[in-house]
Amino acid sequence: MRYLVPPLVLLVIGGYVGQALFPRLVDSNPTLLLLLNPRNVNLALVSNDLDAWTFYGVASFRLLLTDPIWFFFGREYGSQAIDWLEKRSPTYGGMARQAEGWFGKAAYPLVAAAPNNWICLLAGAAWMRPVVFVVLNVGGTFGRLFLIRRLGVVFSDPLTNVRGFISDYQAPLLVLSISLVAFSIWNERRQGRGELESLTHLDDELIDPNGEEDD
Repeated sequence: MRYLVPPLVLLVIGGYVGQALFPRLVDSNPTLLLLLNPRNVNLALVSNDLDAWTFYGVASFRLLLTDPIWFFFGREYGSQAIDWLEKRSPTYGGMARQAEGWFGKAAYPLVAAAPNNWICLLAGAAWMRPVVFVVLNVGGTFGRLFLIRRLGVVFSDPLTNVRGFISDYQAPLLVLSISLVAFSIWNERRQGRGELESLTHLDDELIDPNGEEDD
């Protein structure tokens, strides 16, 4: 599993950077924003500023980049991976634990409709066939992007107003977003739930349920 950790760490760092610099990137470099942090709100705000090839190409590449990693993470560690997620992220871990019991009955629609990190982890833990996972994951991702792009057209005026507000108050919003990201990272580390620290000690925590390294 160690070979999967470095790309996850880089993607998490990129997500933090994209979130912190969001007020500037949404105006100056929307493509880079999607590469760093393709949240739904970011996708919606920049959808009308990018041509279809760029929007679908960049967004799908970034969204699909992490899904196979979490799938093979779940496939390799099974329920241990869900235990790790539950400990490090009570919200998503609790949801994953609740979904584990009925995942076998609704695995296909779940992966197609919401191929997020913990759903991909569950698919791997349930030993879904890789080919099936890829088809559902890719189809669901492009379906999500299509819906967001259509909503971007329908709500173009409100989105333009939001973009205008961000542009007008870019400096204070940038200070605020950087401060919020910094506080979030500090608070997670203080509570022992730092995402980067958890990933770098992933193997040790899965081997030892108390999160202590073996001597």
